[in-house]
Parts: sequence; structure tokens; C-alpha cells
Amino acid sequence: MRMMIAGLFALLGACTTASAPPGEYVGAWQLRMIGDRPTVATPHPAMLTLDPDGRASGNGGCNAFGGRYVRDANLLTFSHMISTMMACASATGGDEIMTQERAIASILGGTVKERVEADALTLTAIDGRTLHFVRAAPQ
Repeated sequence: MRMMIAGLFALLGACTTASAPPGEYVGAWQLRMIGDRPTVATPHPAMLTLDPDGRASGNGGCNAFGGRYVRDANLLTFSHMISTMMACASATGGDEIMTQERAIASILGGTVKERVEADALTLTAIDGRTLHFVRAAPQ
């Protein structure tokens, strides 16, 4: 996936369970884990919002991103994803945040299986890499 610099960017206008009707994936989600690793603690938690009209937006912990998605059965295909490109360091001075953001961008750079169970969303890439979210509290 190619990420493009955008100072002020405009957003370009996972297998569901039997108990989760279509559309349960729509809404705001906070990323908790990438695979079996917890997300990096930052002032801005990593988030993903999926709008019913096919817009995806979020924050990887430092940079904002956005684009489009299309749902077909239990698959979400992300496209036209763009992101700001700020370099951010973690509280310890390491590049954990940037590593996290690259992982998120990589997984959201194509087609993923979506699965919703209660207030949890899992997005699984074709190669098995996963993003684990919990439903974000309403603002």
C-alpha cells in the first residue's frame, strides 16, 4: 500500500458471526492488539471508524488516515487509503508507534476478513495477520 503525504487531507468521499447481522462492523473501534501484541500506549489511541457509506478513517496512534472500503460477504476491501506522514517517537524514544502504524497500514491496504463478536471486531489479512478492536464508547 502506498501512503501519500497530506497536510490537511480529505477523506476519500471481517467474517461476521451468525449472531452479528450485516453492518455490525459499522462504527468506531479502538485497536487493542495487532496479532498477539498490545498496541503502543500513546496520547491518541489507535482507532478505526467504518461509516455505512463505505468511508474508513482513523488514527494509528500518531498519523490520521482515511480512504474507502467495500464489503462483499465477510470481506472488507480497503482502497484509496491516504495518511499523514508525521514521524512520531514513543515515550521511550523508540519507533514502536511507527512500527505499529506500518502494521496497521499494511493490513488495511487490501482485503481482510471481518468478524464481529459482541463488542469486538477482528480484521484478518489474507496472510493471517490480525487487528483486534473493541467498540469505542460513543462521543
